[in-house]
Amino acid sequence: MPRHPAKSGDFAGTPTRAFVALAPPSAVVAELEGYLERCRALAPSFRWVAPAGVHLTLRFLGSVKSEPLAGVVALLRGIRRPPFELRLGGLGTFGGRRPSVVWLDLASGREPAAALAAATEGACVAAGLEPERRPFRPHLTLARSRERFGSVLPDLPPAPDLEPWTATDMILYESRLGGGPPVYTPLERFPLEAERP
Repeated sequence: MPRHPAKSGDFAGTPTRAFVALAPPSAVVAELEGYLERCRALAPSFRWVAPAGVHLTLRFLGSVKSEPLAGVVALLRGIRRPPFELRLGGLGTFGGRRPSVVWLDLASGREPAAALAAATEGACVAAGLEPERRPFRPHLTLARSRERFGSVLPDLPPAPDLEPWTATDMILYESRLGGGPPVYTPLERFPLEAERP
């Protein structure tokens, strides 16, 4: 994918449902595939994500009109942060005894991920988006409950011990909802590189 394909006219038309995220490499995704299949069989009351859809969200933008989205893209291009290492940790949930979301946390890389999320938040606010009220909690969503008020989660196998990887870019995705799982389409990649002296 070209690094800078998006121009202001590229987002014309209906609002784009979008988010900015870090994506694990294909080797990590392949290792997660078997684990997600086992979890899907044990907990069918949850919608388990497709392995290729696993990501670490830095900022969910919501449905954004063309002008502010083009502004976000322009400002994201100016962010300078060095690449950093990420390693996945254990399972976690949101929602207590009847969780609504199952996720993997980070065993390492939390601080640079939070710094990158803060820079992304700054770009979004500067482009005219409403500030994000929720604190940043770095995680990779694995499943969501099919029930409105959460589902009972059976005991799941421990998360696999995956190799760490280096985040070298962040990605702006379009998220399309339909009858099946969400479809995430990369719109632009923003390379991570240190500030030039």
